[in-house]
Amino acid sequence: MMLGRDRALETLSRAVELGGADGLEAALFALDTNLTRFANSYIHQNVSKRDAAVTVRAVVDSNRVGMVTTNDLSDSGLARAVEGAAAAAGIVPPNPRFPGLSEPREFPEVEAWVEETHRAEAMFRAAEVAKIIAAGDEYGFDASGAYVTGGNEVALVNSEGLEAYHCGTRAAVNTTILSRTSAGWSADDSKDVRELDAAAIGRRATEKCRDGQHPTDLDPAEYDVIVEHRGVAGLLGMMGYIGFNGLAFAEGRSFAVDKLGEKLFDEKFTLVDDAADPSGSPLPFDFEGMPKQRVALVEAGVLKAVVHDRTSAKMVGTESTGHGLPPGNNYGAVPMNLFMAGGDSSLEEMIASTERGLLVTHFHYLNPFLDPMNLLFTGMTRDGTFLIEDGKIARPVKNLRFTESMLRAFSRIESLSADTLLTAEDFSSFRVPAVKFKGFRFTSATEF
Repeated sequence: MMLGRDRALETLSRAVELGGADGLEAALFALDTNLTRFANSYIHQNVSKRDAAVTVRAVVDSNRVGMVTTNDLSDSGLARAVEGAAAAAGIVPPNPRFPGLSEPREFPEVEAWVEETHRAEAMFRAAEVAKIIAAGDEYGFDASGAYVTGGNEVALVNSEGLEAYHCGTRAAVNTTILSRTSAGWSADDSKDVRELDAAAIGRRATEKCRDGQHPTDLDPAEYDVIVEHRGVAGLLGMMGYIGFNGLAFAEGRSFAVDKLGEKLFDEKFTLVDDAADPSGSPLPFDFEGMPKQRVALVEAGVLKAVVHDRTSAKMVGTESTGHGLPPGNNYGAVPMNLFMAGGDSSLEEMIASTERGLLVTHFHYLNPFLDPMNLLFTGMTRDGTFLIEDGKIARPVKNLRFTESMLRAFSRIESLSADTLLTAEDFSSFRVPAVKFKGFRFTSATEF
């Protein structure tokens, strides 16, 4: 349920003006989500969801914070939320880390709204899904997946005088094409639905499925590996969550502790977090009302920074970089708009340069908690894993589990694709290239 700037800020102001605590903050999160889901090569679900929720935080005695979330935006609903948050603040223990509510700030203008995306109807999505199904039908394969379009809003008002509002759109499509012995997968995201090419997505997934039939066993070992864009995005997302996280850094749980300024990675690795970049999912402020800053995390292999919210910034004596999460999250600051610089290669050139190695479509079951200080991750290949021999795809292989340190992997980059691909959610996005790693460790195999 999209409220628009004026109504959103007016709704939140009504809540804050009720008082009853030393400080009040009201945050609005609204989503319009329209989903077309398909399986067994036919559409089985069309759903639309309109939702708006307000989270109220009440502060008592400077560091006792209570919180209530409500979907009732009426005067009485907001009053109950404020009363409940204030009551909770009165009984919870003090939080010495609480940095206080944000003061008023100026925010840059970013353009993230595309009306055509928000207006996209079920018949449009159905026609696009039909193109994907047609690609699978050519080989008698089953198609499944989802096509989603919609809009989102976030707004903040607090008793310090802060007001902030942002709206954006998102379109996303993904598909898995299945045969009896293989699966192929492809996906794409954009804030502009007109940029998605469902037919091309269907073809890519179908080709993966076709070429992946009857996979054979392969012994786990170290292989040069080409990881396609979505697989790289998954690795970087986990690295951001546990490694570039300001709270983990402040508590001594991050690989970055005592390492800032050191060359830890290959010089081809450059990673920034930039919420103002229009090729991602732009967002002018974080969920604490702080301006989003561009943060260079890694420059030519040198570790430069981690990201902070107001809590971790206070703990280490620095300023927030604008990476606070929505109220109620205790993960710490997370980079949500990652951009990894590309190189000068292509997927075809990477394959041609590989004497013996693997091509990986993407990963699942990623687990980053084996050894966070060394970024030791594990996960499974999925939906298209291929052996490369003498510069050519030799055969499909069964899925493998990797167990690898990302410190090691990203210090062994052989080449990067020139093109980058966007992976996005409602308020976050990663734009990354495909990467060829040298000597990536695979530790076990599967039966599928």
